This record gives sequence, C-alpha cells and structure tokens, in this order.
Amino acid sequence: MFETMLEEEKKEETSDDLFWKAMSLDEFMQLGLLQEINRRFLHPMGLALSMSVNEESGKVEGFGPVWDMRHDTEGMRFTDSVILSDEARAKIKRVDELLESKKKAREATLGYHIQPATYVVPPKKVK
Repeated sequence: MFETMLEEEKKEETSDDLFWKAMSLDEFMQLGLLQEINRRFLHPMGLALSMSVNEESGKVEGFGPVWDMRHDTEGMRFTDSVILSDEARAKIKRVDELLESKKKAREATLGYHIQPATYVVPPKKVK
C-alpha cells in the first residue's frame, strides 16, 4: 500500500516539489509516525508525544503535551489491545516501508542510512 503511495507521489513531482513540504499533522498521525516515534524512541525513556484532536471534527489541531513518566523505571508502553490491533500493525508496516524506501538512496548518496553523531575535530589553522 505504501509503495503505491510513493509511486503516485513520484508521478506528480515537479521541479517545485523538490523543496521542503509541510506534512499535515493528520497525515503524520495516520501514517503511523506518531505511534512509532513514541513506541520506538520516546516510550522506552518514559516519554510520550501527544496530539490535540478536535472532539467534534476528529481533526488534529496541533501537538499536545509531551507526557513525562521518566520517574517510572519501566517507561511507557501501549496496551496490548492497542499495539496488536490491525490499525497499529498497519502503521508499523507503513513506517517500516517508508524507512526502507529511503535506505538505499541515503546509503548511496550520504554513506549512511541513519546519520551518525560523530564529532569531527576541525583542522588547526596554520599561522
């Protein structure tokens, strides 16, 4: 499914599309990015990023608070009924596909998939 979405996006690209675009927060949540950022990165540290959703329209209005449970030794987690649901599994798959779709190009052009955080000592100035 996600690969089809990527192919459709490629067909619609123009030279103007090669610059930064803004993703709606609805799409950010629907793709599974919020879920996976929380599950893979924030929850193990006891943190959770949330969204503010309009109860009447169901539209995401903005980011909500970052919930802080760092004092809890286990961190945070989704309940099994949530994370094992078909919806959550579909989001996991979409995020995995998005990561994989960028991997080869990033490795070929940048030399890495995930940017390393290595410190490079600047050369000394010669006087």
